Amino acid sequence: MNEGDTRKKHSRSGTAARAAKLPKRRFPRLAGLSDAEIEKRAKADPDARPSRPNDDHKWHRPPLAHRVRMKLRLTQAQFAERYNLPIGTVRDWDQGRTEPDAAGMALLKAIAKFPDEVAKAQT
Repeated sequence: MNEGDTRKKHSRSGTAARAAKLPKRRFPRLAGLSDAEIEKRAKADPDARPSRPNDDHKWHRPPLAHRVRMKLRLTQAQFAERYNLPIGTVRDWDQGRTEPDAAGMALLKAIAKFPDEVAKAQT
C-alpha cells in the first residue's frame, strides 16, 4: 500500500474485485470510495445484482432469424425483400412468435454462411 492509501488491504471478492479493476478515470464516482463501499453500493443497486439459477427464464438467446439479420445489418423489410420472403414471416421468426420449419431453418443457415450467394439464387 502507498503511504497516502488509507484503505485496508483485504482479499477482493465478486463485485468489489471487478469494480477495483475498472479505471478510476472512467468512473470518477468510484475514485474516492473504499472497496467495501463500492461493494455495498453494487449490492444495493437492483440493476447490478448477479443472476441466480432461478433467473434463467429471464435470459434467452435471440432466434436464429434475428441473429442472422443483425449480422447482415438489415431491417426486417430489407431482409424479406433480399431473400424473397414474406415480411410477416420474417417478423414472426425474428420476434420468436413462430419457429421456421425445416426448410426455413435450412434457408436461414444457408443465409448465415453464404448471404450473397443465397440472395443471387433468390432472384
